[in-house]
Amino acid sequence: MENIIGMIVVTLKSTVMSNSILIGFSIGMLTIILESIIPILPLGFFIATNMLIFGNLIGFVLSWVATIIGCSISFFLFRQGFHFVKRNEKIERFISKVNKIPFPTLVLMMSFPFSPAFLFNIAAGCSKLTYPKYLIALFLSKAIVVYFWGFIGTTLVESITNTAVLWKLSLLLLFVFLLSKIAVRNFRLE
Repeated sequence: MENIIGMIVVTLKSTVMSNSILIGFSIGMLTIILESIIPILPLGFFIATNMLIFGNLIGFVLSWVATIIGCSISFFLFRQGFHFVKRNEKIERFISKVNKIPFPTLVLMMSFPFSPAFLFNIAAGCSKLTYPKYLIALFLSKAIVVYFWGFIGTTLVESITNTAVLWKLSLLLLFVFLLSKIAVRNFRLE
């Protein structure tokens, strides 16, 4: 299996390098942007592919920027489209709860790699959350998500059973939570 994956990566890398690098960047970004809008697509696979093809740093930045763009597009689609949705009591209660989520908690919830990002985009778009506040939350949380999917390990099972990986992820989550507290204070987000 490892050999097959290695051959696929080498083939993809040579295809990107033999053609225009801009086309490779565009495809790498487009797949992640689409994943932010169409949640059934595999984000982890796209991020790992970008990092394998373009290297850790460029693949990370490419994936991070693309997921922020995709989540922003999703946010605005729901922000604009929600006016046409028939509101009922359940929807109003849900929006009321979303409006009460403290910023650090929102960032922390969005930082978990298995959290449903699409639902956060919908909830943020339908709530009173301002775009600048949502954008800061995206910048902080998506860095952790992209890091997780790009660097954590060869298999999910190996990553979850490796205590060093769990400690590293826990420390990153704590770091992002503390950054969100600083952002609240410095940018007056609450």
